[in-house]
Amino acid sequence: MKRKLDAVLFDLDNTLLDRDRSFGVFAEMLARHYFPGETPERHRFIAGQLRAADMDGYKDKHELFRELPDMLSWAGAPAADELFAFYSRHYPEQATLMEAAEELLDYCGERYKLGLITNGGSDVQNRKIDRLGIRARFGAVVVSGDVGIRKPDPAIFRLALSRLDVLPERALYIGDHPRNDMAGACEAGLHTVWFERNQPWDDAISAVPLRETKSLRELIGWL
Repeated sequence: MKRKLDAVLFDLDNTLLDRDRSFGVFAEMLARHYFPGETPERHRFIAGQLRAADMDGYKDKHELFRELPDMLSWAGAPAADELFAFYSRHYPEQATLMEAAEELLDYCGERYKLGLITNGGSDVQNRKIDRLGIRARFGAVVVSGDVGIRKPDPAIFRLALSRLDVLPERALYIGDHPRNDMAGACEAGLHTVWFERNQPWDDAISAVPLRETKSLRELIGWL
């Protein structure tokens, strides 16, 4: 990469954190816990229904757990608040790093200041970060639930940059969501890399990433 950088900032879910795997493990845990007499095949079906309804993490969780009993025709289901509490307690414990995330953080940490920006509730997001053991790597960790600003609002990117004491044109942001990550970071003046996962590109946005990749490992050596 020819541009001079002082900092690299990252998204969390489906960028550094393998959310597909992490939430999938949690969904099977919920199925086994609340349906102990069912077969493994039924557990996998229930987990699959929960994963689909979660909409890659973008479904409001209170709404998700209100709708889950009807979705599963679940007679005698616990209250939505209990299911949400189960999620809040157990999902962060399943947090797993994306393939090559640790190697990329090692590589970037030797060369740049590092930042992390993530949307989500304060408790769950912070516990996932701590479960992954990556907090100490970052000079700035900004969780939307802590600061009252959400991506794609450029203010959350500017806040992270101010904590790093880095100008936007000297920073690069890596994330998976075209609007929340790419458009938001671009509007704040950062360079971007789109980590192509589950979210299709949105042709309505004007952001143009410097690079698109399906593998974090490809960025080692390029940055």
